[in-house]
Amino acid sequence: MRSVARTDAGCTAVRADDGCDAGGQDGTTERYVREWLGNQVAGGYVVYHAADGTFELPAEQAMVVADENSPVFLAGAFETIASAYTNHGQFVDAFRTGAGVDRADHDHRMSSGALRLFRPGYAAHLVSEWLPVLDGKVDKLRAGASVADVGCGYGASATTAMREPCPFGVRQSPP
Repeated sequence: MRSVARTDAGCTAVRADDGCDAGGQDGTTERYVREWLGNQVAGGYVVYHAADGTFELPAEQAMVVADENSPVFLAGAFETIASAYTNHGQFVDAFRTGAGVDRADHDHRMSSGALRLFRPGYAAHLVSEWLPVLDGKVDKLRAGASVADVGCGYGASATTAMREPCPFGVRQSPP
């Protein structure tokens, strides 16, 4: 089994390989978790095993909502959406006045959500697929070219992904 999702309520309905049941173990109300899981079963996202009363998140769903290393993990997108709702009034004012919204005024979930959303894709594709199609760029990087990762949230997307599997060195300045 895989974790369905970690919520602000601290709810982890189904955890990876630990055999836990629906709720109660992490301060959530079991009734609410079971009702939510029932909804997920009805929608075909979660499987209910009547024999032992457990729920299972199939692998194809887990890779999207529970595996933070999956290149198709999307939970970070929900953080960025929450951030946009939080800053909605500021965005409306910015469009009316043309004054913009200072980066420091964005809800923190914009950067943390973008990090969670994009990092797995960069890790899976940047070095092995994306950089090689840029004619001559890999050779330049191997020769020591510098790269600026500017305005990219926490800066972990491209630079972190390029460190481990990268055939060339990457230097990252402190934040």
